[in-house]
Amino acid sequence: MIDNNVTEEILKKTDIVDIISRYIPVTKKGRNHIALCPFHDDKNPSLMISRDKQIFKCFVCGVGGNAFTFVERIEKISFIDAVRKVASYVGYSDVRLNKSSLDKKVDEVKEKMYLAHQELTAYYQYNLSTKLGAHAKEYLESRHLDRDLQRKYSLGYAPEDGFQTIEYLIKKGFSYKTLEDAGIALHVENGYMDRNQGRLIFPILDENNRPIAYSARRINEDESQPKYINSVDSTIFHKSDVLYNYARALDASIKEKRVYVCEGFNDVYAFARVGLDSAVALMGTAFSEKHVALLRALKAEIVLCFDPDEAGKKAIIRASDILDKAHLDYVMKAFPKQERRDLDEYLNDEGKEKFLVYINDVCDKFTFLLNMYEGGDALKTNKDKQRFINVFLPKLVTLDEGLEKDDIILKLARITGFEVEAIKRAIISYSKQSEKKEVLVDTAPTFQRKEQIKRYSRLKRAERSMLFYMLNEMKAVEFFEKNISFFIDDVYRNIANFIIAYAKEHENVSSEDIISLLSLSELTNKDELVKTICDLDLDETLRKIPYSEEAMKEYLNVIQEEKEKLSERDFLSRSLQGKATEEKARIIKDYTAARDRHK
Repeated sequence: MIDNNVTEEILKKTDIVDIISRYIPVTKKGRNHIALCPFHDDKNPSLMISRDKQIFKCFVCGVGGNAFTFVERIEKISFIDAVRKVASYVGYSDVRLNKSSLDKKVDEVKEKMYLAHQELTAYYQYNLSTKLGAHAKEYLESRHLDRDLQRKYSLGYAPEDGFQTIEYLIKKGFSYKTLEDAGIALHVENGYMDRNQGRLIFPILDENNRPIAYSARRINEDESQPKYINSVDSTIFHKSDVLYNYARALDASIKEKRVYVCEGFNDVYAFARVGLDSAVALMGTAFSEKHVALLRALKAEIVLCFDPDEAGKKAIIRASDILDKAHLDYVMKAFPKQERRDLDEYLNDEGKEKFLVYINDVCDKFTFLLNMYEGGDALKTNKDKQRFINVFLPKLVTLDEGLEKDDIILKLARITGFEVEAIKRAIISYSKQSEKKEVLVDTAPTFQRKEQIKRYSRLKRAERSMLFYMLNEMKAVEFFEKNISFFIDDVYRNIANFIIAYAKEHENVSSEDIISLLSLSELTNKDELVKTICDLDLDETLRKIPYSEEAMKEYLNVIQEEKEKLSERDFLSRSLQGKATEEKARIIKDYTAARDRHK
């Protein structure tokens, strides 16, 4: 089991709003934050996130927890892996997180694939340093990729004899099936060969820095062969789900506060040559929702800087549309009208200082579009022109009358051929429509909480209130142990036992730490316990009443009155009804321990 002190230390550094907003859009509402719940088909925001309590709760599907349990659920990973993930987000490191004994049981098939890629990557790297790889090495140096960068990105060379490469891996203990399933070995008439043979190798790493695939470049003059070939999709690699250099950018973006989204490997290397590691590349695939999820997790300003040709500019616009729908902020690389050089070409021609100025010359979407179409990219039909105008209307209605607004309208008139007055009328029309819509939109969703409407029994209200204080006050825990020690409600009793165990080793009690402790337990009903804690912590009725010993005594009287109505045998019998054998044994053990404490 992971050391609970570690989870406590990580939680102290963690802002749950920051963690959740890495995965989904979050909006502030009062002192809390809200979002569409990702764990059910949510149409209206039903997920509440409390920065004060460092927990979340959905008031529709009931799921709740702390930062760890959110990441565990949304990424579908183990709790321990979620702890590690959150630790990486907040910059926390500890050797106790690296113990192999903490790891979940690995998928043996996947693990063999990972190991095969790891072994093959080292083999490719070795070959680049030999006479066999001399031609590949010359090519890299001609592209200004020195030995340090070659090592940094684990670049390599696949020998011409592809059969020899596969036999090398077989001798290392890997099966032909593993190598074929991993996309490494290609089955041909004479056996199995390396599909990358005779090529320069660019390893592709996952977010945990493990090689999972390759992009291989042709370095001979045979133009009948494709310039690049990429690994086929496998159990551990899906090309459209990966951003090249993401693992490195995950750390670098924390320091640099920016992530540059490029088209290819050489763009990433151009950034590395000037000391920036926060660049990622699409690897020849279209920008997708999966890329959005990866970028959201970086919590950095996104800069779209694809190639400055027509295809690259249109790809930037398509990517911006996806980012708009995801409510992620971004800027675009502003290109001079006649610029057609790729990033590495610009760096080679102009040098480091000019390159740093160039890549940070950015603009918003509206300026990018104006520059793009004013530069000669034609809008062919009236429908295209109307759509183009509509993109600008939301921005134009927010601008005061003045030079900036007039300048945009004049540019729009030049690009579309529409009259200035016609564009102004469209702005007025949109403004009126937008005001009408704003009146109809409900901007403050209300949570209909069943728990607040539901009438609790007198006993349950007392136990519920006392448990709420136990989650927030050490004095309440001490009062409980001294005077009660045993709740009648099963769920409340389970939670109270965890709180007592936690309080014996800590000076203060906190609900987020109790949630972590529960998540590491083997209890079959731990999800229900976590939901209950979140529900208690976010109950506005309970939060309005400050802790006092007088209130605790009132709750004590109610609980004792109810207990007196039941004989010990009846009470225990009722607690055991409908329970499985293991659960019955645990209840009897808890009851006996509580009784012994008061002898």
